[in-house]
This record gives sequence, structure tokens and C-alpha cells, in this order.
Amino acid sequence: MSSHQFHMHDPVAAGRRLALQAVGVQAVVAAALVAMAFPLLGTAVALSCAVGAAAMVAGNGLAAWVSLRRIGPARAALAQVLAGTLVKWCMVVAALVVTQEVWRTAPLPMLCGLALGVVVHALASHRLWTGRGAARRRVTKG
Repeated sequence: MSSHQFHMHDPVAAGRRLALQAVGVQAVVAAALVAMAFPLLGTAVALSCAVGAAAMVAGNGLAAWVSLRRIGPARAALAQVLAGTLVKWCMVVAALVVTQEVWRTAPLPMLCGLALGVVVHALASHRLWTGRGAARRRVTKG
């Protein structure tokens, strides 16, 4: 056995890690913001907002799982990304429709929670990606 260890770069695993970290950050921030909304807006409005944010968190997690399952040719990778996006939005719409029909919650706070989920996920993804990219650039320049 040699004492050398070889580290292979797996872009799918790195992408999966970043996507799941972004979903985790999205869940924590959305939960914190909705928890702050409970005393300010009331239980019904905050619950409706929480459903919208939770639907987006679940949709993004599902999209990450579908999109980043395995390595393949470019055509298959594009198909996986499109399938992940389609599954995400189907999940979000289904959660919102079911919640609207079953609980009869207010639709506007639910859409605000959904928008909150989209914005927080985009910011978390950007922050995680640029943080990792900056560290990678520093290592390769040195």
C-alpha cells in the first residue's frame, strides 16, 4: 500500500452538498422569519405564510434530489435539471392547492411565504456558491 492518497473531484457530490446546504439554510431562515410573524400577524396569517415557505423548502429539496442523483452525459444532466424543476413546482402547486382546499387559509400570506422561500433560497445559494468559489480561487492561485 502506498502512503499517497488521491482525492477525486466529484462535481455532482459538490453540487448536491451545496444544494442541500442551501435548502437547510432556507428552512432555518424561513422558520425564524415565520416565527417572528406569529405575534405580529396572528396565528392564521403566520400559519398560511409557513405553509408557503415549507412548500418551497420541500420543493427545493426534492428538486436537488432529482437533479443531482447521478453523473451522466450533458443531455441526461439537462433532463435531470428540467425534471427537478418540474417536480419542484408541481410539489409547490400541489401543496398550496391542498392547503387552500383543506385548511381554507388566506392565499396572499401563503404566496408571501412562497416568495420568502424563493428569495431566501436564492440568497443562500449565492452565498454558499460564492463562498466556496472564492476559497477555491484562492487555493488555485497560490
